[in-house]
This record gives sequence, structure tokens and C-alpha cells, in this order.
Amino acid sequence: MLIDDARQILAALNENLLREEDVRTWSHSTLERMPAGELPEWLVDLASYGPIACLNRPRSKFLNVPYLPFRVSFSLRVQTTDFANTADAQAFIQWISRACIGEDLSHPEVQFGYQIDHLWNDCARADLCKELIAKELPRLSSQLVTVSAELLRLVATAKGRAAHG
Repeated sequence: MLIDDARQILAALNENLLREEDVRTWSHSTLERMPAGELPEWLVDLASYGPIACLNRPRSKFLNVPYLPFRVSFSLRVQTTDFANTADAQAFIQWISRACIGEDLSHPEVQFGYQIDHLWNDCARADLCKELIAKELPRLSSQLVTVSAELLRLVATAKGRAAHG
């Protein structure tokens, strides 16, 4: 579970959803909650050297951090985007219009992304993108894949901090 959370947190860093400082703070607070005899070496390294240094190591020397699958990234972004905020909504629109390309069209989230891409890139209609989001997102939200509560909390906190400072 801890390794899975760490991989997702580091993948979110790679997608610019978190900053290096967010990951450092998480690693330090996780270390403080663990018994000294159970500290994994990778977590100590993450807290000591920081995520960028650790991610630059060969995979055999640190955690293998895959990209977030599209559906996980979609779920994470939907749950942490303030669609009433124009900049936040536009960032989501720009992300999904790029990220959906080449994904499995049997998934409703991907079909939605292609619709947004068409409205955004082919028609230059941000207004229609927002209408589509308002219409389709409630239905899609009921089908979101599970994202760890810790990752949701970290990304929401990071976004809130960015919006206010």
C-alpha cells in the first residue's frame, strides 16, 4: 500500500500535479508515523535526497514509477479540479484534449476527451467545452476509477496553494 501510494505520488509529480516540495513533505510526514525498524530504504532516500534525485537513479536503485494510466489521471483530475474556476477548467480541457489521443475508445472517459479535443482544437469553442463538461461529467463521475485518498488530498492541497499564492 505504501509503495503503491509512493508510485502514484511520484507519477503525479511527473505530471506536474505535485511539486517536489509536496513529495518531500509527504515523505517526511510518512517517516514520522512509521516505527524506526520498519523504515523502507527508498522512503528514507526520498526524504533525504528528494524526489528528483531519486527519480534520476536507475530503476534498480529506486522505485519503478510508471506513468499514471489515463483513467487514473482522469479520475484524479476530475476530483481535484474546480470547474467553476476558469483557469482550472481550462487546464483540465487542455490536459484531456492531449491525453485522450491514442487511448482506448471503449472507455467513456476517452470518448469524452475526444469530444473535448474536437471542440477545443478543431472548433476553438471553449464555451461548448464547458457546456459538455457540465452535461457529461456528472455521468462520468459515477464511473471514476479509485484513486488513493492520500494522493487526492496531496493534489487538492497543491492546487489550492497554487490558486492562492
